[in-house]
Amino acid sequence: MPVKPDMLHKPALPTLSMKSVASLAALLWLLAMAAHLSPPADAALSVDESIEKRGERSIYILTIEGIIVISLHGDDTEALRESGGKARKALSDWLNGKPGPEDVKVVISGRNALLIAAKKEICTATPEQAKLQGITPFKLATQWALNIRSALVSLNSLKIAQSEITVPLNEYRDVTVEGSKDGNFQFQQYDQSVIEVTFDPARKVIRIKGLSTGWTALWIQRGNARKKLSVSVKKGAGTLPVSLTVTVTGDATSKEVIAEAIVANLRNSARVEDGAWIVIDRSALASLKPLSEGSEISVPVKATIKGEGLITVSRDVPVRVIGSAFNRKEPSVLLVSNNPEKILKAGVLLDEPIPHSSPARVIFHHLNAKESEPCTFRIRLKNSSSQDARVHILRSIAGPGGNEIYSGHLAALLFWERWLHGTGFVVTIPGGGEYEVEEVALKPNQLISGLDHFTCIESDPAKPVRLVIDSSSRNASSSSFHPEDNTTRVRGQFPNPEIVIDREHIIGKGYTFIYLGGKPYLREKDSNQENMGNYGALYRITISVENQGNTEETADVVFTPGGGPASGVFLIDGVLKETPFAVHLQEVLLARLTVSPNEKKQVQLVTFPQSGSNYPVRIVVKSALTGTDRRDQ
Repeated sequence: MPVKPDMLHKPALPTLSMKSVASLAALLWLLAMAAHLSPPADAALSVDESIEKRGERSIYILTIEGIIVISLHGDDTEALRESGGKARKALSDWLNGKPGPEDVKVVISGRNALLIAAKKEICTATPEQAKLQGITPFKLATQWALNIRSALVSLNSLKIAQSEITVPLNEYRDVTVEGSKDGNFQFQQYDQSVIEVTFDPARKVIRIKGLSTGWTALWIQRGNARKKLSVSVKKGAGTLPVSLTVTVTGDATSKEVIAEAIVANLRNSARVEDGAWIVIDRSALASLKPLSEGSEISVPVKATIKGEGLITVSRDVPVRVIGSAFNRKEPSVLLVSNNPEKILKAGVLLDEPIPHSSPARVIFHHLNAKESEPCTFRIRLKNSSSQDARVHILRSIAGPGGNEIYSGHLAALLFWERWLHGTGFVVTIPGGGEYEVEEVALKPNQLISGLDHFTCIESDPAKPVRLVIDSSSRNASSSSFHPEDNTTRVRGQFPNPEIVIDREHIIGKGYTFIYLGGKPYLREKDSNQENMGNYGALYRITISVENQGNTEETADVVFTPGGGPASGVFLIDGVLKETPFAVHLQEVLLARLTVSPNEKKQVQLVTFPQSGSNYPVRIVVKSALTGTDRRDQ
């Protein structure tokens, strides 16, 4: 049944009217007998203070759970507050132990009467204080003792399961009340805009609903027993999924990628309020093992969402991980983020859509060029549609670091390793939400390089998922960068990023030259800017070597930079091979073919120009019998 807050009637300050000290002693004895009732054993009793003005006089009041037990009169408010504060502390310390009515005594000390509890002084009734209240010091101290004993006995007749409670906004919480006395429960003085209170008398349960964030005191009264329940209404820090299913891909997905997939999907499935953050306990992920296609595992992962002024949410989320096959489909578009290469301020570096029906490969390479300020580099997938989107992610990143050739090379190597094994995972991006692929702090003069492959498994064709790469810093607001003019650095969309080259080499008839990163260049879809070096473009090269002679001959396929230092990662007939760093005109052997008389052999190379290196470079086919150079470009 619903209850409404009543106006609390504050009882008048207690007065004592007895004809003799003997009658006082008799009443104390009676209360001592009542003290066989145990004091409240639930929560520590609260002692509160207040000061009232009656004409020129101030009255300092101490209460136990709202029941007045001690009052001090005087003209000096600060002096009353000081002496009353000492009494409040002494009384609180005693109540925090194991208080009993029998502990309370009155002792005469000269002209004063001392209120004692468990052999410790609580308050002193002086002749001056007693005179202000119209009684003797002994009667005043005895009155305080009666009040304290009576409060303890009365409070025993009303118990609540707790003294304070936090209620989530728009949710309910129940509080059980108990009591040895008969009579109706009353609920008083609470803020109706903060909470709604209903009571089930059969179960003796108070049901509290949070209506708005805030705090209020709910006073619960039964007979002459009253208790305060402090109620805070707060928003929850967020919500966590009841369970989660994660899909990973690859013939033997590593435990690191599985852990990354679990964390990514758990973060994306949680709803986190503004000002809150999510913490994922990774201890259960340490024992993960590689997962093959067609297999699955289950693992409980504890996640917690917390925030200042918010209710912490924590749960063990059961996660089912399914191993699936990777569809190696070549991308229809290359997204490049390299203009500006040097980050000098906060801003958006790239904002492009991911095709709905085909994959996209992304290559990025950036340097924090600020002399003294770090920045944050981020890659996000944003879903502006109201529909959920599912995106497969194969990612590789190198950095932060200081060597641009090494960073670009390491990113390419990691990409090829993951591509060959199909190592990746699927993430669900809620409608109107986003997924953070990367967030990396770059110190001054540190760079980051990477290659990613995104496939939209499910998305809204009218509102495709967008890839956003940006940088931020604590001292600058974010805005979109304008591409730098008069530079070979590029950004944007480059359609059809695959270049197929077929070359023939006849042993003994000169060199055969193939240029990686040379003309024709890929062009940006809107600006028509050339991607000089064709960074990120996939090269499929087939080299046919023919021996027209009568003896067995060999032909070498070498990698040689034509300009500055460079390196590369190649698939040579399906086998991964990386070159060391090479300088101008230095030759690195990629393959050696031994060809019988009148035989023709082929070798297939797959690669792409990698960030940080100086492309174009040359692939040179040279044989033992050399004549006049024949240059095929």
